[in-house]
Amino acid sequence: MHRLIYILTLTFAQCFTASAQKGFKSELRLNTEEPSTAYHVLEYDGQYYMSGQYGDASIPAWNGFIAIYDEECEYVKHHLLSNDTIALVNISHNVHLYEETYNVLSVFGGLARILTYDFEQDSFYVSRKFSLADLDMRPWSMYPDFDEEIFFFAGRSGDSLRVVKVSPTDTVRYTDGEISRFKVALNMQVNSKDELVIIAEDKRKGWKSDKDTTHIVILDKELNLLIDNKDAEDNPKMKVNRSKGMVIDGEDNIVISGNSYEIIDTPSSFTDYDITPSVVKFDSEGNHLWTSTIGNTIYNVYALGVWKSVIESAEKDGYVVVGGESFQPGYGSDTLIITAAIAKLSPDGDSLWMRRYSWRTGDEVREKFTDVVATTDGGYVVVGESAYIDPETDEDKPWIKAIIIKLDKDGLLDTSSVSTIQLD
Repeated sequence: MHRLIYILTLTFAQCFTASAQKGFKSELRLNTEEPSTAYHVLEYDGQYYMSGQYGDASIPAWNGFIAIYDEECEYVKHHLLSNDTIALVNISHNVHLYEETYNVLSVFGGLARILTYDFEQDSFYVSRKFSLADLDMRPWSMYPDFDEEIFFFAGRSGDSLRVVKVSPTDTVRYTDGEISRFKVALNMQVNSKDELVIIAEDKRKGWKSDKDTTHIVILDKELNLLIDNKDAEDNPKMKVNRSKGMVIDGEDNIVISGNSYEIIDTPSSFTDYDITPSVVKFDSEGNHLWTSTIGNTIYNVYALGVWKSVIESAEKDGYVVVGGESFQPGYGSDTLIITAAIAKLSPDGDSLWMRRYSWRTGDEVREKFTDVVATTDGGYVVVGESAYIDPETDEDKPWIKAIIIKLDKDGLLDTSSVSTIQLD
């Protein structure tokens, strides 16, 4: 398929030398009729890898892609999955490195797939498939042990939280379900003790919905329960983006990002909520330490203002979150200002700085960051999307585009470049 990639930015200067902070601001277009959005980013061997999904006009359906940028701020190439493979890759921001491969989770059409990019072979493909019927769950997160061919999946089965371990010899399941609650495992990582640490959402059904909380569950790798803090009184009333927004720091503290819910006064007789972008920290045992709400989001009833991803800062002196801010001048206003944002917090949850970046302008534009990585030169690479709320009003096609930006340690853009690339 004939493809055009435009990498469009405003040039202020050339990239600095290798010893200095280098910055760039770009967008990815896979021809004007094929939208794309980025969910993952990784630095590997001096290059930056951005993966996500695009609207493949030849199927037509959403599918997976990976794009590569070099350390000199230049687009290198991209790969698409073959048009006989449909894969939605917005499940998890976690990228799993194994030997010379980059691996992310995809869930679509009755299958959980591992999408793999081979650095040496320069190929992008589906390396493994798991039947959702065999797993008896819908996974939102994965932790692989490629050496032993053991794979852990966390998600939900019906109204229950479920974790599944798949090995060459058997399948083991852990399930937590109650009649009056809806539970789901949103993300999963491994701590320094080689334990599975899970972000769990606990929704009370019916009239007890004001008791909805987020908490921590810890299992060993045999799926024995070690910790479940679901009934702790100070668990945060927070909505975490499914399988996005979790980091375990160097002291095994657990930091998550998402939205907190607060009842707001409205002209309507119905109860409504202000959904505030928030960051929460737990200690290594899953005890709640603090909740920090930062940003100028107001009347965020559409939940478009949110912190999507969190990492430990490049200097290991706090946390960096990325996402978007959503501002409405008044309740029910038709005007939405939705801007991609990055912020840094101290270890105690104090806001240190916040930066906002835009690719397009206008009331119909929705932009957000989805993932961030700390780079070896002490800065950050961030990816996300720039979209029109109503694709029919799109004057700058395609209506949604993957975006990538390289920032310094303070979240500032040093330099950017412009190029247009024709691909056959």
